[in-house]
Amino acid sequence: DLPDYAPIGDLRIIAKHYGLAESAVKDFLKPWSRQFGRIRPVFIRLWRAKQFAKADGKDRISLDLLKEVDGWVPPTTIDEEGGAE
Repeated sequence: DLPDYAPIGDLRIIAKHYGLAESAVKDFLKPWSRQFGRIRPVFIRLWRAKQFAKADGKDRISLDLLKEVDGWVPPTTIDEEGGAE
């Protein structure tokens, strides 16, 4: 069986890969990994933050960008398809 949540060790490896400080694990990645979808919300928001960084001409994700995407809610399939019928 898989654990209910992504292990902290996994989140630390992810943070290291993205060049994020340890505080990013506690403040962002851990809470995101406890949301519905387990690890998916982490990667969706990291992808979004990377897009924001790229748009700003930056190579790396900053803690400020993580704060910016923290409140961002990914659209559901229903949103993408124009709403429920």
